[in-house]
Amino acid sequence: MKSIIFYKQCLVYIFFSSTLFLGLYLGEDTAGGAIYDYNIHKQTVNKVFSDGLMFGLLNYHNFSNSHSPLFIILLNYLILDNELIGRWIYLIISSLIVIIFYKTLVLKYKNNFLSLFVLSNFFLLSPYFRSYSIWPGDETIALIFLCLSIYFAIRFLQSNNNSLFFLLANVLSLALASYLRPIYCIFSIYFLFAFFINKNFHLRFFIYYFILNIFLAFPAFYYVFILDVKFFSSSLSGFNIINTFALFYLTIFFYLSPFLLFNFKKIITKLNLYNLLLTIVSTIFVIFYFRYEMTTGGGFYLKISELFFNNHFLVYILFPVSFYFCNEFLELKKTKNLILFLLLVFIEIDGFFFMESYDPLFYLLFLTLFNLEINKNFVKELNKRIVFIFTFQLFILFSKFYQLNFINDFKLI
Repeated sequence: MKSIIFYKQCLVYIFFSSTLFLGLYLGEDTAGGAIYDYNIHKQTVNKVFSDGLMFGLLNYHNFSNSHSPLFIILLNYLILDNELIGRWIYLIISSLIVIIFYKTLVLKYKNNFLSLFVLSNFFLLSPYFRSYSIWPGDETIALIFLCLSIYFAIRFLQSNNNSLFFLLANVLSLALASYLRPIYCIFSIYFLFAFFINKNFHLRFFIYYFILNIFLAFPAFYYVFILDVKFFSSSLSGFNIINTFALFYLTIFFYLSPFLLFNFKKIITKLNLYNLLLTIVSTIFVIFYFRYEMTTGGGFYLKISELFFNNHFLVYILFPVSFYFCNEFLELKKTKNLILFLLLVFIEIDGFFFMESYDPLFYLLFLTLFNLEINKNFVKELNKRIVFIFTFQLFILFSKFYQLNFINDFKLI
């Protein structure tokens, strides 16, 4: 029986992975900016290595690239001898997230192994994950290490003797994710809280956890604050917390759509007066202080509003709906869920807001770290849920394809 399931899993993986290779052959960029970013990365590679690696690293902030210098070094060696082969290798590495995520889901749900494996392939339907796998970007490999850190965190929390190995592996995986995509370091706050409230997380483990974090963070701290190589500082200009707050809620509401439809009756029958009051207050702030004036980004609903109404009418109408239902559905009254949710807000702390920062990151966290009643019975009717999720991902994929090919002067998402 296990061998039959394994062969079916292999066929599913080959099928979905083959669509990536087809995308590589066709030069797919459904994200709309992966090729542009990749060309910027190649230019940065030339600048970093032109006068020696050390000189390049010390002057990295002058190269107009807000992405990690570690990724630029990795990209250099990846495409050094043969660019096409290097991109093939990177695509294969990126597709491995399916296996890591599947192992994580099995740890959490412990059932329905074939369906969980099929679900894990949703990464390969994400227009953003696909594009940055085909045109190497730090987004995909950083997400792999973040997924690994979640895997080891769950192993640690589920371990009877709370194995120190899993704890340290979590720290190391998250550190690698953060060196590739620095904003991911904020998830250490969530993990520390999750470990700290665990009854078996005693003082010895805390000391090891703290020391390893300091040791791994020191090189980055020294590079950015002592050597003053702040390569990401330009991206922080123009930050407006109300803009980010409103667009974040709209984006999460957008990605929760398949789950909200599946569980609409359960949510609509309960009225939370406290949440309703918060919704009213938050909406007032958004109405008075929301000012998104960037020509790119903004997310699905903002761009739809600009397309049809030439203003942000839909943002003001949909924000209170998204605020109320996101709070209810994600059970933000639970401390761990609230911490994770607030950390996600700060993923986009610059003047621009791009949905791609949460695709497929949000689903990764939703299915693994959020503590939700709905996920306790997730394996029930799992196949129907998979249909909802895959249909939604295909809708996003084809929406991006349509936007790029028929309204390419208008960046939809």
